[in-house]
Amino acid sequence: MNRVRQLTDEAIEEIEKYNSCQSAYYILKTLSEGAETLCKEKEVKYDYTVDNLIIMSLYTYEDVTKARLFVTSFIIYDLLAKKYTIQNPLFYFRWNKRYFVYSPRIESHLSYLSREGFVKNRKKYSLTEYGKKEGETSLATLNKETLSKIQESVSTLKRIETMKQTKVFLKKYLMGYREE
Repeated sequence: MNRVRQLTDEAIEEIEKYNSCQSAYYILKTLSEGAETLCKEKEVKYDYTVDNLIIMSLYTYEDVTKARLFVTSFIIYDLLAKKYTIQNPLFYFRWNKRYFVYSPRIESHLSYLSREGFVKNRKKYSLTEYGKKEGETSLATLNKETLSKIQESVSTLKRIETMKQTKVFLKKYLMGYREE
């Protein structure tokens, strides 16, 4: 199977399993824009999926609002993508919105994980016992350096009190500044 077929299957799965036409749209747009090169690529074996990313984010942050979950997931994705192959969560930025880091794919997968009993959704998101076991398993596969960077970034995020400060932190992170 080549990369085009893999992404087509992912787009179909986004609609059928996760109820996300928006995610499917972005995957199809990627296919349309890069069809010539994607036809030549082989299927990609992911080290971590979007579901793994969400579970890792919730495991390291514990109780988290949806806005903070998107930011946490983005930072973990960024750190993991340097050493591992990760399924694309389709992040984009909307700086003037409450969810200034947004992923329709994470949104739909979060809802799915909640229905499947991995995630609890009250006022904040957290993992069920089943989800915690899955989180431990996923994090155990990371090398110590990456795990420590993730824990450091998440602990910095936890110390930030307001969303305005979180935006400043993320902008600095994107610019390459690692301290607050």
